[in-house]
Amino acid sequence: MEELKNNQDRDRAGWLQRYKKTIILSTVLVLAAVIAVVMVFIGATLRSRLIQDSRMKTEELAGVIELSLRHLMTARNPGKIQQSLEVISAGGSSIVNAFILDNQGRIAYSSRTSDIGARIDRFCEPSCTGCHAGAATLSQETATLLTTDGGSYLRCVKVIRNNGACFACHPPSSRTVGKLIIDRSMLPTSQLITAVMLILAISGVLSLAVLVPFIVKFLSRGVDKYISEILFKSSELSMLYAIVKRLSKTIELEELKQVVIDIVRDLYRADEVHILLPKGGKEYGGVFWSNKDNKIDRRVVPDQDPYRDLILDWLDGGLLQERLVDGGRTVVIPLEKGGTRLGMIIATRSDRLFNDHDLELVRAMGSHISVALENASLYRIAITDELTGLYSKRHFRTMIEKKFELYEKYGEKLTLLILDIDDFKKVNDTYGHPAGDSILREVASRVMNTTREGDLDFRYGGEEFIVLLPATADAGGVYVAERICEQINSAGFDIGETRLRITVSIGVACVPEHAVTIRDLVSEADKALYEAKKTGKNRVVLSRNRPV
Repeated sequence: MEELKNNQDRDRAGWLQRYKKTIILSTVLVLAAVIAVVMVFIGATLRSRLIQDSRMKTEELAGVIELSLRHLMTARNPGKIQQSLEVISAGGSSIVNAFILDNQGRIAYSSRTSDIGARIDRFCEPSCTGCHAGAATLSQETATLLTTDGGSYLRCVKVIRNNGACFACHPPSSRTVGKLIIDRSMLPTSQLITAVMLILAISGVLSLAVLVPFIVKFLSRGVDKYISEILFKSSELSMLYAIVKRLSKTIELEELKQVVIDIVRDLYRADEVHILLPKGGKEYGGVFWSNKDNKIDRRVVPDQDPYRDLILDWLDGGLLQERLVDGGRTVVIPLEKGGTRLGMIIATRSDRLFNDHDLELVRAMGSHISVALENASLYRIAITDELTGLYSKRHFRTMIEKKFELYEKYGEKLTLLILDIDDFKKVNDTYGHPAGDSILREVASRVMNTTREGDLDFRYGGEEFIVLLPATADAGGVYVAERICEQINSAGFDIGETRLRITVSIGVACVPEHAVTIRDLVSEADKALYEAKKTGKNRVVLSRNRPV
């Protein structure tokens, strides 16, 4: 089971690590895409703003030139007008061409003297069609971006209005006297846009170069944290599934104790495990396992029990949640359901402390164990003799068949003790049935205290009891029977003010020494009991039968 769990954990870890790489790669790609989109958006926005700014500057420049030329027009100095246009386009000026159209679309003045006299069709010229489509309409003052084989330029058209100062040369009926057209090169703006785009691209690459290691490291830590959490939860679910599966295999309280000890021992690598069960009032019992001898024994409850204060607090209802004691080396797990105390587990380990993850698993595990313990307790009530607290005769039939299967499958020996209280009828006749019931309870208690954890004690009927000793040969059965005789014979039984001496006779039979079937085993033990009664009582007799 541990190897399977480790393999499953490795598979999950490998899958999650691959998923982690996918997450980090996807995040980096998304980050690169976001940075690229942002850079493209910034570049596009800057390009648009730079072009718009250049258009505004061109319009402003055209306005200043138009104002200067208007003064020359008013002064009626054509030569100065032509000279001014040539000067405007000369040298390193960004204005590549400047000319004035008259109302007939003919170039009257131009920085390029060869263009003077040429006509421009406003319905065909690209810079005019935006405002002149179809019938002639009044041109708008605007700057239009044009692209030719020689490059890109902004063409700004300024309408020269007719006013009183112009009436000397132009009739008052005309609303305009012409148009001033300025062609301004976009090369400086294009170079600036290219430089900005290059800077943005380099910035994006540098941002990725700086951010990617940081993002990868940050994401790796964050994802590792969640991977650890997922692995822990997955491992917890796997372990809880395994726990529930193991708990569901039995409803027998004695077997359940073994299962719970195995679970706690394996899960927490505990050195000691105590299972405590309340008996009413301040009384409690249970079982104990230690890795020193790797055996499960009934828990002795000394007056100096190191956990007695905790246990009493639990019995009084004061201990309701898991608690770490001994500096974190011991965990105390109260088990309850519906406000009913069902038991308590104490697990101790010496090599390391319990941590928060252990406590989380303790809480989850405790609820499942509580359910199993409640079911086992209810089942125990159903299969227990009400008077003595021992298992009933009906349960004996179930258990002997189950134990006999171990003999048939694995050859595991099984010893059966049948014991009978000597002269019990005299007790009932002399002191009454209540006194007889008291004797039965006391004998049952001493039988139970003498047998080991794992041995099964039954009230067979009347004053007869049966003890099943799994994995025990005939010599071990005789030893246990003699101890029972001694425990009962050496202790007095008080009936009111009278102290009685009670003895028992015990017959012992073993599989396969004396029988090879259930019926023969019970029969041989019964014959041995009869022999013990016949030969003087208060003794142990071993069957002498030898199966053929």
